[in-house]
Amino acid sequence: ADVILAAHSSSADLDTKTGLLSTFTAFVSAGGGASVGQYGPLVHLGGTLGNFINKKIPVLLSKDVFIGCGVAAAISAGFNSPIGGIIFAHEAILRHFSFKAIAPIAVSSVASATLTNVFFPSGILFQNVSANIALVPAVSLSLILGPLCALCAVIFMRSLLYMQKNVNVIARDEITRIMLAAIFCGLIGGFFPEVLGLGGETIESILQDRFTVLFLILILTLKLLVTVVCLSLGFFGGVFSPALVLGASVGGIVTYIGYLLGMELLGDSLILAGMAALSASVIGAPIASIVIIFELTHSYDLAFVSIICVA
Repeated sequence: ADVILAAHSSSADLDTKTGLLSTFTAFVSAGGGASVGQYGPLVHLGGTLGNFINKKIPVLLSKDVFIGCGVAAAISAGFNSPIGGIIFAHEAILRHFSFKAIAPIAVSSVASATLTNVFFPSGILFQNVSANIALVPAVSLSLILGPLCALCAVIFMRSLLYMQKNVNVIARDEITRIMLAAIFCGLIGGFFPEVLGLGGETIESILQDRFTVLFLILILTLKLLVTVVCLSLGFFGGVFSPALVLGASVGGIVTYIGYLLGMELLGDSLILAGMAALSASVIGAPIASIVIIFELTHSYDLAFVSIICVA
């Protein structure tokens, strides 16, 4: 939110020290197992670096374009999705598509993805998804999956906002609140470690069909609850990664229902579509979410199912 405000207000600024410390705090939170996202802090870091360069060399580009360049680079590196990074910066941060911004943002995003490939040549996410799907059943079920993802997104965000607004009712002292969050995470995570951390391994397990439908419902419920508690009581991080896990869980449940109805060859289409739809609803970037899915899977069919579900 600070990055969006700084991009649209000449008086608002992104403090470099705060940006770096928040990134370190998110690193500690996620590394310690808190149910928080990594992409929000990445966007914050990218925007902070863009704002810092703008202060040093203000004559090159306007502040909002520099911030957009940093954000695009962050998303491009995080998802290995250069086109998705370009669109995300325009859609979620700048809030408009600009001819003067597209060239520098594109250069920043492509350079970031190129350098990321040096360290992760095989990619980061969703490398072994099933693109061999029956399009009509998948699209039909995505019309049901979309509203379900919207409902989950509304519950997730309203719960988060409500708990943050009334956090003093739980405890007035910040140390007490974060200790309560740590104890809560420890208790839930001791029995269900799949709901802790960034959720990458959980998503991979859902894609590989390792969980029963009852366990997916449990993951959906507990992941939402633990994430709301973590982000409200003091852990620092984003909402994008938890939204991906929630979307994958809803997609897995609907896939199971489809198989019960006799629909074959659904593959991973509904799981990926659920991830795109729920995360798009949470962060307000539907086009970027669809493009990221397409860039990661290289499948027109999977992207088409995601388009219907996101819309």
